[in-house]
Amino acid sequence: SAHKSSKKLLEQCQKLDKIWGHVFSAVITLTTPEAWYRKLRELIDRQQQGPLWMSQTK
Repeated sequence: SAHKSSKKLLEQCQKLDKIWGHVFSAVITLTTPEAWYRKLRELIDRQQQGPLWMSQTK
């Protein structure tokens, strides 16, 4: 049962990435249960330091 649900989750994630991959700025690979939050914070910090596009018209 757990194998089926994890397989279904993987299939859903792959479909999501295929359809909406162009809107994601990063992907976090879960290597260890403790590492994902640190990686998320690092990605947020890196994204916030980059340039931001803003329209010149209001």
